[in-house]
Amino acid sequence: MSLDVFKYFADVLEISLQEKFLRSLRILSWNQYFEKEKNVDLVYCDYFLINDAGEITGTKKFNNVYDEFTKWEGCGACFLYKKEIYKANNGYNPSAFMIEDYDFFVRAFVKFNFYYLPVYDLYYYREHATSLTSTQGDMVNDLSKIMVERQINHLAQKLPPNQLALLYRKFAVYNAVQKNNAYKYKLYLSKLWPISKKQALITIFYVPLMKLWKTIAVSISGFSAFVKLLFGGK
Repeated sequence: MSLDVFKYFADVLEISLQEKFLRSLRILSWNQYFEKEKNVDLVYCDYFLINDAGEITGTKKFNNVYDEFTKWEGCGACFLYKKEIYKANNGYNPSAFMIEDYDFFVRAFVKFNFYYLPVYDLYYYREHATSLTSTQGDMVNDLSKIMVERQINHLAQKLPPNQLALLYRKFAVYNAVQKNNAYKYKLYLSKLWPISKKQALITIFYVPLMKLWKTIAVSISGFSAFVKLLFGGK
């Protein structure tokens, strides 16, 4: 390797380390895990959150995808997977802008076996207040729903009944409360009913309460703005 090439990679590495600190030597044990557990295709873990000064500010927990898929937020930034996953997924989806990783993980999950490692000290992730995830939260939420919905039939084959019921319930509530989509609300209720009548009934009562609460909240906000305008406030 020439000196110029070495300097280039050194600069890239320095920038990378400034953003995210990865304990590479510990990752080597993941390769050994793959060799031992032939049925595991992807390993992921939690990590520490740090600020601009490099101070630990908290933790990010991703949980076991097999225990609670509806609360799972993907594999985060610390993961390792076999090349077969990348080939089967045909790489990352460019149309999944802002959630390319999450879309990749969901598509991989329906075909391969994941393993969750509940440790934090493998990775330190620097949070930015101006990141796309922070500033475009609503859009990210909508896009993630679209990508999951594209895999809904595959997920129906992968998830156990209790997890599938929670997934159908989540989509029923989302379409009714957030999107006002009566057709999809009824569609997911019809999918939910044969699996869990209890969850279906909870959803039927929960949706109007949430819509009422949102109506009240918006009305109060509008009235407050009107009062400020009326009396010359800003």
